[in-house]
Amino acid sequence: MRRLLLITFALLILSACSDTKTATESPIQTATTNPTLTPTFTPLPTQTATAMPTITPTHTPVPTLTPTPDPITQLCATVTEIPQIECEALGILHMQQYGENWEFADAWMQTNRPCSWQGVQCSDQHVTELNIARSSWNSIPPEIGDLTHLLKLDLSYNNLNSVPQEIGNLTNLAWLSLCGNNLTEFPLEITTLPTLFMLDICDNQLRTLPTEIGAMPKLRWLSVWGNPLGSVPPEICDLKTSREDFGLWLDEPKLCPP
Repeated sequence: MRRLLLITFALLILSACSDTKTATESPIQTATTNPTLTPTFTPLPTQTATAMPTITPTHTPVPTLTPTPDPITQLCATVTEIPQIECEALGILHMQQYGENWEFADAWMQTNRPCSWQGVQCSDQHVTELNIARSSWNSIPPEIGDLTHLLKLDLSYNNLNSVPQEIGNLTNLAWLSLCGNNLTEFPLEITTLPTLFMLDICDNQLRTLPTEIGAMPKLRWLSVWGNPLGSVPPEICDLKTSREDFGLWLDEPKLCPP
């Protein structure tokens, strides 16, 4: 029995060795599986957007410019002997004509007492007389019409080709001389002056006279000599007889026959 067991055991050993040899000589080839390649992504660095700086517009305040008063306004604001508007009218006359060989240019605008300026006379706190004869003036500014209290105005022997229509504002004017200028047309505004007593418009370039002169209510003295007149309207000639002591000065008496 023991012997049988030994034989059986020996056979099992031999059988096991035989199987081992077979497995060694004919190995089973196991397919090698290629490893799955997982791509590696290197992440790009995250770029943090740089915020643009907020530009706050800066507003530089525009400086407030205080207007510099002109010398006329500045001076006339201190004048007390006549109204400011009359002072400024004189100042504009001065500024327009300064440097025009005007004899009295340096005598005006030097003090705040315009009634003491050369050629200016005042009464009752108004300019009443203005003498700027022989001053080489070429024009008269419209501000002359602001001197509404003028009684006498002498513009003779200048270089005037015309006078502003504002001369019709001088409703208190009694005496006016435009003699010795270069007027070619009679200023019709003069015929509207209700108190004009004496009108001297001699030695100009007038060829005709308006009939309205004959209707000027206060006119008593008219000088028109030295003009190339071809005739004189009968309305003017009639003043010689219709108004007592009317004075009419002509180059040729025949222009107004008796």
